[in-house]
Amino acid sequence: VKWFREAAMHGSSLGQRSLGECYEKGFGVHQNASEAVRWYRMTAERGDRHGQEHLARCYEKGIGVQPDKAEAATWLAKATQLLRKEAEKGNRDAQAELADRYRNGAGVVKDNVEAAKWYLKAAEQGRVSCQEWIGLYYSKGIGVQQSDEIALKWYLRAAEQRCFSYHEALGDFYHYGRGVPRDYCEAYKYYNLPAGGAVWFKDGLASLTAKMTPSQIEEGERRIQEFRRTHPEPEV
Repeated sequence: VKWFREAAMHGSSLGQRSLGECYEKGFGVHQNASEAVRWYRMTAERGDRHGQEHLARCYEKGIGVQPDKAEAATWLAKATQLLRKEAEKGNRDAQAELADRYRNGAGVVKDNVEAAKWYLKAAEQGRVSCQEWIGLYYSKGIGVQQSDEIALKWYLRAAEQRCFSYHEALGDFYHYGRGVPRDYCEAYKYYNLPAGGAVWFKDGLASLTAKMTPSQIEEGERRIQEFRRTHPEPEV
């Protein structure tokens, strides 16, 4: 706290914001929500996006101030303007966050076309969560023209990083021939690869296995093991 305070007194936005967080949570100081808001406001007025987001949250929830939805919306809109500038410079994390805001209507008017645009930009830079979201958007035709082929492409990109969507079963694409030739062994693989996939996608998996021969199931199991061998879990 000493160093946060010293940095804050010298005008550091990070120091001011961090000191506000200490007062809000009671880390190293007596908890004081009003003092937290004072530091958040100081950094927010200097144009710090994260400080503006903290201040918006305080007004939204009535932390250290009287609840004020309009004031919360004003500060969140200011923060979103700064976020957009970061996104336009190519920052993939900012692009992902901006997409989420358009999807949820947080700080901007809800707009699935804009959400899809920013999810795609972040996905193209390898942001795996956005690869899942843009896959879903293409699959359902949300903010973009529906395309099973493009949806599958992005779901597979995410799968290469061992990230599997729970919004939709990747196995369904191979099971029912959506955007790709039907392949029961591949469908079996992708139903089973996600953690808990056999439970999450049990209906699709049950329907599939009823159609498969023992040799196809054996081949599906082989593909699962091969995928796990060539795509090890990332180290924590």
